[in-house]
Amino acid sequence: MQVRLILSIALVMAGMLSCLNTAESGNKWNAFWKRSHGDFHQHRVWPRPFVRLDRESTQRPFEMMKNSGWRLHNTIYDPLFEEHTQELTDAGRLLVHWIVTQAPLNRRTVFIYRGTDYEQTQKRVASVTAAIRQVDIADSKPVVVITDVLPPDGSGEYYDAVERKFQESIPAPVLPNNTGNGDLGQE
Repeated sequence: MQVRLILSIALVMAGMLSCLNTAESGNKWNAFWKRSHGDFHQHRVWPRPFVRLDRESTQRPFEMMKNSGWRLHNTIYDPLFEEHTQELTDAGRLLVHWIVTQAPLNRRTVFIYRGTDYEQTQKRVASVTAAIRQVDIADSKPVVVITDVLPPDGSGEYYDAVERKFQESIPAPVLPNNTGNGDLGQE
């Protein structure tokens, strides 16, 4: 048995050595072993090089959603400005104050919904900038950005009615029936 194994190995080695006679086959042989060596190491550590890419591709949509949510939350839009002067209302000043002082540092961007024309937009920017200057900030000043994305809007009565209907639809809590056989109603 061992003689056959040694003989077959010798034949394979002889075949390989005969291929190494020319320079071209030597280059192919070296390229083959170099590729095999690289493939071996890549397969040995296989999932690790790709885990980071998979995680990033999974988390990217959530990051986009978080950014969109913060943009909508930090948008100062039409109802927060006086109709004729484009000065901030009390609610607008409170929202700007909250953004500047309470929002996480990386989320302290004030988005201003674009007005109907350039002049109206500039008045809005000036009003928001003045409100920001009135707040004593130890950290860096927030960025002011003009946006065309309008946050969803609705009356308080509508949202209150939706919340009340939701609360009414919740079933009353009920304990499971106790059958008295020690299983506490578990299946």
